[in-house]
Amino acid sequence: AAAWVMVIHGKTRFRMLLGGAGEAFGGFKARLAVVSKIPAAGQRLIFKGKEQPDTQALDAAGVTKGAKMILMLQEGQHRALDEESLIRELAAELLTLETSLGTVQRRCEHGFGDGVELSLEIGRCAEVSDRLSDNASYLSHSSLADEKKRELESRLKAVRDTLSSLQKKYLVGGK
Repeated sequence: AAAWVMVIHGKTRFRMLLGGAGEAFGGFKARLAVVSKIPAAGQRLIFKGKEQPDTQALDAAGVTKGAKMILMLQEGQHRALDEESLIRELAAELLTLETSLGTVQRRCEHGFGDGVELSLEIGRCAEVSDRLSDNASYLSHSSLADEKKRELESRLKAVRDTLSSLQKKYLVGGK
């Protein structure tokens, strides 16, 4: 029969199947990372009131069917999770900005809308771009954040270049 254990993280509960005999806490954490979305290195598993070392075997520690463990985060892991959330929010806002900017660019190129209206839309896009650039600059330098931050910064640079081109072509010099 399958042996299940309960891992509790705040209000969230994960029902996990125990691995084979001799499975270590480190291996269990790796499997738990898949369902919890918390990297194994960022986890602290508490069983019988104390954190268990990754090399300790579950069965040797007394983990049996129906056991309960508490999942806590390593120090600094909260910030990493908050940063991932911020990156997702920035990426979603940037996608919306890119879509809006594409619409404004097509309207400018095809002569739809008056100069004042287009000027306001370009200005609004520029304000959003500046705000997103400021927010991206607050991201720390974790390896995960670095890669995603570079991607966001690259996309923001493309947005700024497009905005600059539109401003020069349609607002400064006119057609």
